[in-house]
Amino acid sequence: MTSLCLNFSFISMFFICVVYDRIFFSREEILSIGLWGMFFMWIKVFYWFRLFPSYAYYVRLIIKTMYDFRKFMALVLVILISFGNFVYVADETMSGTKNSYAVEFFGIKTLDAVVSLYMMGALQNFSVD
Repeated sequence: MTSLCLNFSFISMFFICVVYDRIFFSREEILSIGLWGMFFMWIKVFYWFRLFPSYAYYVRLIIKTMYDFRKFMALVLVILISFGNFVYVADETMSGTKNSYAVEFFGIKTLDAVVSLYMMGALQNFSVD
C-alpha cells in the first residue's frame, strides 16, 4: 500500500505541475517522493519472488535473518548514539576553535555527530590531518 500511495503521489505531483504549467512542488520534493516509491516497489518485487518455488526458500531465509538481527541492530544503534554523544560534547568544548571531530552532513549537530561516528567507525572514513 505504501508503494502504491507514494507512486500515485509522485505521478500526481508531476502532472499537476505539467498541466497547470506552474511549479507547485520543487523538483527535489517530486524526486524524493518518487525515490521512496521506487524503493518500496522494488521491495515488493523482491517479496513477489516467494511465488516461485526455487526462490521462496531464499526469500524466507532473508526475511528470517532480518527478523533475527533486530536486537543486534538495536544494540549497534545504542552504541552509535552513546559514542556520538561523546563526539558532540567534544565538539561543543572546542566551539571557539576551528577544529571539529564531526563533519557537517545535515546541519543538526547531534545527528551530524552520530553520522560522523558511523563514517569513522564503520566505513573508516576519517581525516588524519
